Amino acid sequence: MTNYLIDAHNVLHANPDWDQLLRQSLNDARELLIERAKSYALARRDVRCTLVFDGRDVKSRTIDDVIFVRGTRVNQNADAVIKKIVRSSRRAGEWIVVSNDQEVAAFARRFECETLRAEQFLARLAKGNKKTVKKAARSLRGAMEDAGEKPRKVSQKEIDEYKKLFGLS
Repeated sequence: MTNYLIDAHNVLHANPDWDQLLRQSLNDARELLIERAKSYALARRDVRCTLVFDGRDVKSRTIDDVIFVRGTRVNQNADAVIKKIVRSSRRAGEWIVVSNDQEVAAFARRFECETLRAEQFLARLAKGNKKTVKKAARSLRGAMEDAGEKPRKVSQKEIDEYKKLFGLS
C-alpha cells in the first residue's frame, strides 16, 4: 500500500492551470484536487492519500476509503499536522510526504519517509489519469465490439472535452 501525506495547498499552488480557479473559489480548487487524488487512488487500487489543508473551514472526512481530508485548528498549519502524523505513526517510513517546504521534507526524511515536491506529485496524478482514460476507452471499445457495434469516430472536440475533464489539457 502506498500512503501519500500531502500538503494540499502546496499542490494547489504548484499547478498553474488552477490559478484562476484558486482566485475564484478556494473551496472549488480544494474539491478538484480531492477528486483528482481520488481518481488516481481508485485507479491504482494500492494508493491512499491524506490531504492536509490549511484552514479550520475544511471538514475532515474520508472518501471511498482511499482519501482522507484533514483541516487544521486555530494557530496551526498543515506543516504542523503533517509533522504530527509522521511523528505519531508506528511505521512512519510508509508515508510518502508531499511538500515544497524543505523543513517538512527534512523532518519526514528523518523518519525514513520518502518525499516528493508538489510538482512531482502532480506529474504522478496526470500520468495516472491518462492511464485511467485509456483503460476506460479500451473497456468501452471492447464492450461495443462484444455487442456487435462498430465504435464511432470520436471528434476532436470530444477529445478536447475529455482532456479538459481529466485535467490533461
